[in-house]
Amino acid sequence: YYVLGFLTAGTDANASRQHYQQAETHLRKALDRNKNFRSARAYLVCVLSELGKQDEAVAEMVTLRAMGRPQASQDPEQFQRFQEFIQQTHPWENPAITTRLIELWR
Repeated sequence: YYVLGFLTAGTDANASRQHYQQAETHLRKALDRNKNFRSARAYLVCVLSELGKQDEAVAEMVTLRAMGRPQASQDPEQFQRFQEFIQQTHPWENPAITTRLIELWR
């Protein structure tokens, strides 16, 4: 649902928002089952940000970082490692999706 929201964002804002809302619902259910499910929490950060829920997105990112997720640093070498990590763990065919994920997680 995150990807559907992303793909429809430029053409149908209402449909995009609905996809993001569906994604939030499903990701929260996944986290109810396993609070340590890092991928679900990572995508929840993105979904919340896309929905304009910045405070919630920041709180989820704090939790995610405490779980050991690599951080995007201002240091170019560390940021390069962060980008490589994202590209390996979230290999989307559409590079715009990966770019947006990196922006949001940064």
